[in-house]
Amino acid sequence: MDDYRRRYALYRTDGDLQECHRQHPFICVWDDHEIANDTWQDGAENHSPDQGEFADRKRAAIKAYYEWLPIRPVLPDRQIRIYRFFEFGSLASLMMLDTRVVGRDQQTNSPVTARDRNRSLLGDDQQAWLFDQLELSQSRGAQWHLIGQQVMLAPLTLGGLPDMPNLDLGGGAQVNYDQWDGYETSRRALLGRIEAMGLNNTVVLTGDIHSSWAMDLSLDPGNAFVYDRFTGSGSLGVEFVTPAVTSPAAPTKGLSDIAKAYLIPANPHLKWLDLFNRGYMVLDITAEHCQADWFHLETVAEPSNQERFAIAWFTASGENHIQARHTPSQPKRNAPPLAPVSNEPEEAMA
Repeated sequence: MDDYRRRYALYRTDGDLQECHRQHPFICVWDDHEIANDTWQDGAENHSPDQGEFADRKRAAIKAYYEWLPIRPVLPDRQIRIYRFFEFGSLASLMMLDTRVVGRDQQTNSPVTARDRNRSLLGDDQQAWLFDQLELSQSRGAQWHLIGQQVMLAPLTLGGLPDMPNLDLGGGAQVNYDQWDGYETSRRALLGRIEAMGLNNTVVLTGDIHSSWAMDLSLDPGNAFVYDRFTGSGSLGVEFVTPAVTSPAAPTKGLSDIAKAYLIPANPHLKWLDLFNRGYMVLDITAEHCQADWFHLETVAEPSNQERFAIAWFTASGENHIQARHTPSQPKRNAPPLAPVSNEPEEAMA
């Protein structure tokens, strides 16, 4: 417990992080490193028996998380339940998932096991909850159905990508079974439910992999009879992946370019990726479109406010596939003023 608390306390000595929390509301969710690398419900890749019971470690990590993050437990007596639902008028619903702790079975390295019907990424209770929320979002007439979650939903075929030990895709030159690729039944259940509902405007928002990706979502993207890579026909929704602010993926731009040259031809639904640059993603949601704008930082080696717009991808309402746009969304009209600095006189703050 003390170790987790010290880590949070150290991170929050960063002035930029303090300012970010001061200026903006947060909808938070944990990933694996809030507990241990490649966490699942009963263990983690880098937890060993000599470190004690994993249940105790998980309990301590979750307690520290709620102490330091701006979040309240969904159920006061069950802090492990972090999946929850938000509504933004009739414009959008947001379903925040826990694809890491509450119901995840242990990761596998076997493609046969990855297809095991008894394996789950969400667990039965969370999956049933998600399907109910999708139905609720549709019945209430939300224009957009956003699913915020941790690991990449779209399948990733590495094709002829050469083995590059310095390139971190979570699985080296193998399929990344820590993602939904390792839980094929869960992925097909979700996409199958979206298809059966005739649900338009599903947007999946993802992190974890320290890099930038834009993809269509299809039950069988490699099958030209199911999905058309040129028109997007057969896509059931879209996925946007935000990069890390500082954590690296590819150590050089050259490795990122090589990976891009191999991965996009091998994955018809994958439209763009950047494995080198760090930064963030801004989502612009209107009745007509949902657009993701990627901004990349010039350096993370020292404090700097130098950034550049990389690219935008958007999905038009009802089309369920992405298109490129080379200009970012316009700034929000009538945006509220920033919070005043705490050392200003009271008159200025008023």
